[in-house]
Amino acid sequence: MPKQVAPESSGPIVEVQAEGYDGFADGPMTLFDCLATVFGLVERLYKDFDQDGTGDIPFSQMLFQFKFKGLKDPGEMKRLFERHIDERHHNATIRFLEFLQLIYLWRDLVGPYDVVLSDR
Repeated sequence: MPKQVAPESSGPIVEVQAEGYDGFADGPMTLFDCLATVFGLVERLYKDFDQDGTGDIPFSQMLFQFKFKGLKDPGEMKRLFERHIDERHHNATIRFLEFLQLIYLWRDLVGPYDVVLSDR
């Protein structure tokens, strides 16, 4: 991933309560720093799932790893994937941009995913 360079204006300061999340420090951060940290965490999680490094993860493999990390309802994630992400290709694999979409939709449609992204 290319190194991110903060814009001249570092943006608003946000208060972060991130106990238990590797890469975050509690306290004030610029919005840019917060987003860079979040994308780094999500990218690292994706790379952990992409064990062969091809960039295509079989959804069944990813689902297994989410269950290993504590996902309580794998059926809900599977329905979300099939309905909103794999509907065009039907290849049952997930790439990084689709993974971002899954994480976004998960939070929006299902609820907190702390158990998946937390290092606890």
